[in-house]
Amino acid sequence: MEEILNQAETVLTNVEQSLEIFEQFQSSLASLFAYYESKEWMRHYQMDEAEQLPKDMARGVLSEDAVYNTIARHRELMKKIKELGSKDHSSI
Repeated sequence: MEEILNQAETVLTNVEQSLEIFEQFQSSLASLFAYYESKEWMRHYQMDEAEQLPKDMARGVLSEDAVYNTIARHRELMKKIKELGSKDHSSI
């Protein structure tokens, strides 16, 4: 039981820290998601397709799959957090 208590302390501390970082990052994610749905993203995407952007410029954000997959991961994670929060933990 002592080992479980020690593990619990480590795990709970890690989760608390990760949730704090995740919570603080929400506004950045919202900006990314808004950009992806904007006319500006489409203009940048078209410029990239027309090879009008510098070749050495990072353009991962212009990959349709990269941002879409990030949005999907975010939704799944939020769903999991919600499910964990709504479970009956009275047996703990």
